[in-house]
Amino acid sequence: MLPFALTLPVLYFTMCCSHYAYIIETYSSAPELTGWREIKDMRRNHPLLHHIAEMMQYYFRGRLVRSAALSPDELYVFGYHPHGIMPLTVFWLRIGSAWERSFPGVSFSPLTASVMHLVPVMRDILQWMGGREVSRESIQLALRSRTNCLLIPGGQAEMMESSSAIDEIVLVTRHTGFIKLAMQERAKLVPVLSIGEVDLLDNVSIPKVQRWFLKRIGFAAPFNPYGRWYLPIPRPAAVTVVVGKPVTVAVPGVAAPASTSPSDADLKRAMIDYFGEIQRIFDRH
Repeated sequence: MLPFALTLPVLYFTMCCSHYAYIIETYSSAPELTGWREIKDMRRNHPLLHHIAEMMQYYFRGRLVRSAALSPDELYVFGYHPHGIMPLTVFWLRIGSAWERSFPGVSFSPLTASVMHLVPVMRDILQWMGGREVSRESIQLALRSRTNCLLIPGGQAEMMESSSAIDEIVLVTRHTGFIKLAMQERAKLVPVLSIGEVDLLDNVSIPKVQRWFLKRIGFAAPFNPYGRWYLPIPRPAAVTVVVGKPVTVAVPGVAAPASTSPSDADLKRAMIDYFGEIQRIFDRH
């Protein structure tokens, strides 16, 4: 048995070695951009995560509604709305059985804020699911390797508008970068509307302070989500996820990848078609 004087240095050395081994192994080749850490066939290779996703779907009484069939041969960018406080539904949507039954052969990589790829455990689970950071480089790498993407265009700005106390869904529509990229890479846009997402959690509301932090560091602090029993436990509200019809936004006659940005007129047309589909599925469901 080691003397006490040597125990702490040995423990410290072991922890440092483990930490650097983790960094070297999991940060190499930029998995937040390339998605190389994704576990294929999650149900068979990682049944625990799949089981957790199924439990989440049951807890939220999750229901997936398909508006149209999707082809495995097409390339898609899924826009998920609204952000809510934490877009928890994306987890069971990505690796649960409901998606596989509705859209066989069609999968997607969820794109999230860069900060989520810095937190151990969180980043591991996310990257095992094929998660990448939401950036231009990441989206281009995914689409050019024929990988579908799912992102939340409203982002932190939409989180600021999320509240279970109001009987409406507030969408932030000024973020159009994902539409431009879809047009340049000739991918179809598919709107996804999560009805009930805003009822799962709320956040402390200090708008002036949170907007100050959001503008400067890209994160709306303070962040203290609460739900059931005023604890950070999501409420068991019913959530219906409606996947809309694919919207073709590519400019006719322009090959992918386009070397120039789409014109203002083309972008405006694409936005009208995309958000018009969101309005349609909201009115229907």
